[in-house]
Amino acid sequence: MAKQNGSQQTAHYRHLEVLKKDDLSAVYMAEDMKSGKTVILKTLRTDALPDPTIATRFKRESSLLSSMKHPGVITAIDSGSEGSLLYISFEYFKSSNLRRIMQEGKLTEAEKMLLVKQFFASLKYAHSLGIIHRDLKPENILVAENHHLKLGDFGLATGGAENFVTSQYSVVGTPGYMSPEQIQGQTLSLRSDLFSAGIVVFELFTGRNPFVGSDINETLNNIMNFDEQQLEPEISRLPQDIAAIVRAVLKKNPVERNEAVFALASGLAGSVTYSGYGQLTGYSRIYPYIRPAIIFAAGIYLIVILKQNNSDQNHYGGETFLQAPRGEVIIYADSNSSDVVKENNIQPEETTETKQPVEELTTIITPQNQNKEMAGERQENVQSYGELTVEVLPWAVVYIDSARYETTPLKDNITLETGIHSIMLLNPGYPVYHAEVNIREGEVSRLKINLEVLMGFLDCKVHPWGEVYVNGVLKGETPLKSPVKLAPGEYKVVIKNKEYGESEFTVKILQGETFLLKHNFRNMN
Repeated sequence: MAKQNGSQQTAHYRHLEVLKKDDLSAVYMAEDMKSGKTVILKTLRTDALPDPTIATRFKRESSLLSSMKHPGVITAIDSGSEGSLLYISFEYFKSSNLRRIMQEGKLTEAEKMLLVKQFFASLKYAHSLGIIHRDLKPENILVAENHHLKLGDFGLATGGAENFVTSQYSVVGTPGYMSPEQIQGQTLSLRSDLFSAGIVVFELFTGRNPFVGSDINETLNNIMNFDEQQLEPEISRLPQDIAAIVRAVLKKNPVERNEAVFALASGLAGSVTYSGYGQLTGYSRIYPYIRPAIIFAAGIYLIVILKQNNSDQNHYGGETFLQAPRGEVIIYADSNSSDVVKENNIQPEETTETKQPVEELTTIITPQNQNKEMAGERQENVQSYGELTVEVLPWAVVYIDSARYETTPLKDNITLETGIHSIMLLNPGYPVYHAEVNIREGEVSRLKINLEVLMGFLDCKVHPWGEVYVNGVLKGETPLKSPVKLAPGEYKVVIKNKEYGESEFTVKILQGETFLLKHNFRNMN
């Protein structure tokens, strides 16, 4: 990084203002000295990265956005490297994020509908390229003064033509806006984004996220235990067209999320003029004529769905899901992938969900707020009790306060004295899980976890082929049927080919991430 006239610069970008910065990454408002235009510049240091896949995730955002040309999607201008520094430049979009705009409380109903119309138009375009955003939330939606909307922050996106490091098995995102299948670490489809979009629309019109609880645990519980009928009283009070959109996508089962929602949204009234693109009007000119038909079609769809078997166990195998310890975030949004806005310009994104390098799993899941939420002072010599139920996928031996209890599934709830108790779950195929639970008098506390989401993955792309050994154990021959599931940590990987010999690598597996190992034996000669 050089200095010019007292101001730092990266490549041909002169830094005008630091918008966000930490030890590894930074976001600047900058001047492109070739064109003279103001841009947003994101940088990443690669000389101190805890894992090389972080750099790959940084690069993929540029790769994705460079393939996207739409007035409703933030535009990537340039990318490159300078020494150990990677950089991406984006168009400077004078705007504020939707979160700040909602907090101001100045939007009219018509303006909200116009934003919804644009939001789904942008999402439809991304989906047409096979791209799953995976982190739709108000902070990643940028809105200009004329209500022109752009979708940003594709740092967690996956899909398209590229083979990305973060696989569809990975658990990433922002907890309050994740779909049930996203929390479970299942393979995602484009319909996962529809669930997240429904949350954003509901929040835009009601002023609240229907799933956010007092902590991460409660938030994840609310999503996984989501009963669609519980929201119906609020949904029924929304404008008719918006209610139809929310009903179409806030479905626990992704199969039931109706992609006809894009037609519903495009039929909303209003238009916005895009510089260089003209107007986004969708069906607005003929909307008065087709609106009844759209609503009728949506109604028929919903009636058919309601007649189908709606048992969640048919699709999810029950209610098993991740229950994070109170006060901790183990499902996160990457700290390196945030589009940020400042008033009408650029501002740091307000989020606390950030990823930390995984050295030992217990450093992630040890609660930070223990002993802060006691049920209350108890009278001396008076004992009170509550119950604990533990559900684990696939199974685990339960230890409470260092004493061994049963192996799940438990026959009955465990009766415990009120107060804080330490929990340890042991399954030899997974990392040790530690948590603390607060037992309250007369109440049943529930701890539910899918141990799968504590794992990481190794995928290998070998030419022409190779046998994959991890710490001396054969895991399969490439092409692998699926990524190798591993506990977070460092591993010795050996690729063997009878004709070319063998090659050895050391890889570091992170929770919820896929390490992609590429090797070409023919390049060794």
